[in-house]
Amino acid sequence: MLLTAALITNAQQESLHVLSTNVRVFAFTLEELKQKMTLVANTLSNRLSTEQEIGSPIREFGVSGVTVLDAGGEVVYTLGTDLQLGTSLSADPVVVHAFTGASRAALHAQEGPEFPAMMVRAGSPMVKDGKVSGAVIVDFPVDTVFLDRVKELTGLEIVLFGGIKLSATTLRDESGRPRIIGAEDEFVQNILQAENGYNGSATLGHERFLIAGLPVENIVGERIGALAVGISESELLKSLDEATQRTLLGSALLIVLSLLPLYGVAHVIAKYQHS
Repeated sequence: MLLTAALITNAQQESLHVLSTNVRVFAFTLEELKQKMTLVANTLSNRLSTEQEIGSPIREFGVSGVTVLDAGGEVVYTLGTDLQLGTSLSADPVVVHAFTGASRAALHAQEGPEFPAMMVRAGSPMVKDGKVSGAVIVDFPVDTVFLDRVKELTGLEIVLFGGIKLSATTLRDESGRPRIIGAEDEFVQNILQAENGYNGSATLGHERFLIAGLPVENIVGERIGALAVGISESELLKSLDEATQRTLLGSALLIVLSLLPLYGVAHVIAKYQHS
């Protein structure tokens, strides 16, 4: 019993260590995505600044939405968004940076009909005659489809929150639909308040998981959500049990093999005793 408890504790600690590394790898993936979207925004703003056609950016770059703003920060063109012409985005932090002449990208949380939508939003200024004449904003969704692609490559179960509300997840219910996760407030608050990341356990959709999490920040450093990777405790125990069974089987085989020479010696002695 004590050996089993020690094995479980050791497996949990090792799993949390691995998960802590994995969540930082995923955070790095998001950083790379931000750099890519900054380049896309730059490309489009350069086209417009030189009076070229914007082309088909959704098909060409795989973004979900493109918005062009005039010098006052109002929408003059939009594609793939719900924004109306004339809407002001002058207070958007990414837009504010664009109008200072800087191209930047950051995670952005936006209220949705059911769940908050998380996206990478990048902005780049349009410059004419040395002055900022407008800006281009591009959005790339960090949604369940994106998380599923990351899971295919890494095997990680990933959960993303906008604020303390679920935004996207790789977890599925019995019917294959994204799993609804309830009562997450305390768990997400722990991640949001963690200084160097959070390691622990949480109930996600009525199942216990070992979790490693990091807060998500916007362009001005505000914590607007959380991301977490995890492994089901039941799956961990199943894997541990299978590994233990293999170890015990291997040990038994080694014991049998170690006894074979003794059996041979005993057989020879018995033979001589009866001769």
